[in-house]
Amino acid sequence: MATLELPDWYKQIILEAEKEAKKRNAEAEKRSAELDADIKKSREEAEKRSAELDKQLEKRSAEFDMRLEKSYEKFEKQIEISREKFEKDVAEIKAIQRENAKYIGGITKSTGAITEALIYNTLEKDMKFGGIEFDDIRQNMGYHSKKLNIKAEYDIVLTNGKYVAIVEAKTQVDQVDVTELTTQKLEKFRKLYPEFNKHKIIFGIGGMKFDKRAVSEANKKGIGLIKVTGDKVEFQTEGIKMYS
Repeated sequence: MATLELPDWYKQIILEAEKEAKKRNAEAEKRSAELDADIKKSREEAEKRSAELDKQLEKRSAEFDMRLEKSYEKFEKQIEISREKFEKDVAEIKAIQRENAKYIGGITKSTGAITEALIYNTLEKDMKFGGIEFDDIRQNMGYHSKKLNIKAEYDIVLTNGKYVAIVEAKTQVDQVDVTELTTQKLEKFRKLYPEFNKHKIIFGIGGMKFDKRAVSEANKKGIGLIKVTGDKVEFQTEGIKMYS
């Protein structure tokens, strides 16, 4: 079988093509190597940058924790200072309140004593109350019966052979003061002073100030009102009621 001989020009084309292919392959390998180097370099730079960022983040986190701890300590200190100041202020206020209470209590007690003295002196002059003339007048009748387990005190008591007048004196008269007269005060008086069991009892209540409900209650229960204004004593005994 005969062999076909390629022309020289064709051989030359093949050689040049092979040469070009080798050249391009070499360039491709070179480019690939360069790309690999660039990738490696970029990866190393990225890892380095990441490590730097981690380091910075760790540093900033530590700084933040430190600032936070200092802020918390400062806040706790401020809270403690505020608490101490608050407790001190409360203690001072309570001390002032105690002093004021003592002062007001002293004034109230003194005013109450003055009110009672004015009413007593006025009643003592003519020994009359509620249109009834009395024979005796007593002040601050205190009684404590251990046997009966009863303790009571009556500011002013007027008596004669048939009647008893019980008069209470207050700085300010409230409704409860009026109600107690015809309930607790009356009940205890009957038990503590049986010698007056057959006597009719009338009531009076005096003061410098009267609550509106106290006046209404007194009128409803037939209790005489004694109003003290300055050194003057005014009696309102219309409609006074007798209690058996």
